[in-house]
Amino acid sequence: ISIVSIRYNEPTEARDSLEMGNILYEEDSDEDGHSNSRDNCPNTPNPDQLDMDKDKIGDLCDDDADGDGLSGALESDLGSDDLNSKDTLLDFDQDGVKNLYEVMLGSDPLSSESLPDSTDNMDIELKEASSRYTLVGYWGNIKATEHGTIFELRPTQRTASVSYPISMSGEFYLATNFTEEQVLNIAIDIISPPVTWAETTINLSDGHNPQQIGSSDNEIVFSTIVGTGIQILTVDYFVKLWFGEEFPQLLIKRIVSGQDYDDDGLVNAFDSCPLVRSDLSDSDGDGLQDGCDYDEADSDSDGVPDNSDNCPADYNPLQEVTVSQFYFFGDACNSDDDFDGITDDLEDELEYRDSKGSDLARTAEGNIVHITDLDSDNDGAIDVYEINTGTDPFTPDEFDSIDLTDYLPLGDIEYTYESQIPVEGIRYKEEFAEAMTMPEANIYKGHAFEIYGEASRSYRIGKDGIHLDGIRDFSITDNYRELDVLHLPFEIQEGAVITTQGKNCGESDCPYHHLYMLDHGEMEFMGQMREYVTLSFDFTGNQLFNLYYIYLKDIGLYGTHYIHLTDYKINSQVDVEAVAAALPDEEQTERVEPESSSGGGGGGGAVNLFWLMLASISLLSRRRSTV
Repeated sequence: ISIVSIRYNEPTEARDSLEMGNILYEEDSDEDGHSNSRDNCPNTPNPDQLDMDKDKIGDLCDDDADGDGLSGALESDLGSDDLNSKDTLLDFDQDGVKNLYEVMLGSDPLSSESLPDSTDNMDIELKEASSRYTLVGYWGNIKATEHGTIFELRPTQRTASVSYPISMSGEFYLATNFTEEQVLNIAIDIISPPVTWAETTINLSDGHNPQQIGSSDNEIVFSTIVGTGIQILTVDYFVKLWFGEEFPQLLIKRIVSGQDYDDDGLVNAFDSCPLVRSDLSDSDGDGLQDGCDYDEADSDSDGVPDNSDNCPADYNPLQEVTVSQFYFFGDACNSDDDFDGITDDLEDELEYRDSKGSDLARTAEGNIVHITDLDSDNDGAIDVYEINTGTDPFTPDEFDSIDLTDYLPLGDIEYTYESQIPVEGIRYKEEFAEAMTMPEANIYKGHAFEIYGEASRSYRIGKDGIHLDGIRDFSITDNYRELDVLHLPFEIQEGAVITTQGKNCGESDCPYHHLYMLDHGEMEFMGQMREYVTLSFDFTGNQLFNLYYIYLKDIGLYGTHYIHLTDYKINSQVDVEAVAAALPDEEQTERVEPESSSGGGGGGGAVNLFWLMLASISLLSRRRSTV
């Protein structure tokens, strides 16, 4: 298919007044008997005027005398004949790949052990030369610039008697070697010199059904389907110059291959609307194609409005998520794609872990099951904690004990949280003013959990730490019991799993409360380094992993993956240890250590991260914005 673009500039007054008189004298700079205007190498003596490739550039001054796409210098290095255009299609090393194709794909045509690499999903910004994706020009010159790769036709020898129009043509080649069939886009611009009126035609061949996608100010994007194995694509460029001294040039800006989900001819990486059929039109110039340029804000210009985007600040038009039940938090902005408590960066460094969750079991519905209490070396710290803190989960280590109550100050405290992604009922960058209050003696009520779809929590100081007071036991179907369970103990070994049993159950068995310590370290908050712990809790009796939370020492709940603390103010604070010391001994809550922390399969071994959050997502309708 051909694409025609015409650009016209008015002739200048100087051009109109140019006198075409008889030429009385012509200089012969190289003194080879041919005047400069008739010499195909005006600065190099070549009386025989040999021009093997008939490009009107003499062999002695032609970088590619035989016009086979390889320079004479390169052919000399390869041991090929720079005056034989057919030897580039030979196979010197007998590896089954022709010399020219090896050069274009970056392998050595003189070594049978060197074969071209297969590379899918290419994305080349052609602002500098690339050894792996060589563009080869025929009857034209290829040169890299800061704006892209220029393909310019080789100039003809002009005389004043030459009449318009003047026609010239050339072509360049691109080599591909894909393992699967892909769509390929080539973005090209036409650069037309001043005082020029030219008609240009471009054809893409050796592909399947090439078609025009769209053009804007002479920008053209070719689209074609390219098969597997070594393929050579040819772009033909034909110019008919109706007026002017110079021919237009082609600016090759970008070459992209990949998949095209919306079947509009544009590769996803090149398409700002990969899920909406569209062309390249961008009426308001904001970088977003009209097909997905909505009235709503789209901070990352990926075609998905902020309040529908699972990563509003990170370009991810396909909205990829590893764990489908948590569709609202995309992989592009999630540091823990499989929600197993270990960051993707750490898992990618370990052969036995996978950041996409292939190392984890799944339920019959396909949901990931997280093994949270696995302690491979039986040192009391679960594997997740050891991986996060840099110790070896297969070699026993000694760990310190810490006071978790330091991470939950009680008193009159104001908090401001901000949503990093939109969740049902929550908008992107929405702020929430929450508080820790003191409704009665030794009862401290925290409202921050409400923004996660959970009920507010009432805390009470006990002899052994901070308790949850009045927790509902959801294991009772007809009614619920208000339990008293230890929430954060004064002392816990780093990386431990603490299991305690609730009180006030009457004649029924009380369910267990499980605390998992996943991480401990330092992070920056409001310009200062603060100690933090990452914890997960379960008080349903099912030992299923709930959403895990980050707590900052002396500040309180920082947040989770998607809602973070942005500011806080401590108006007053109680001394938890002093209150605990003054309590009578009977306030002690029974503590039950876990049966085993090494099997990973029995008791509370298999747990599903965020199980509770899904069950309580309907509670998200209550939202209060900061004033």
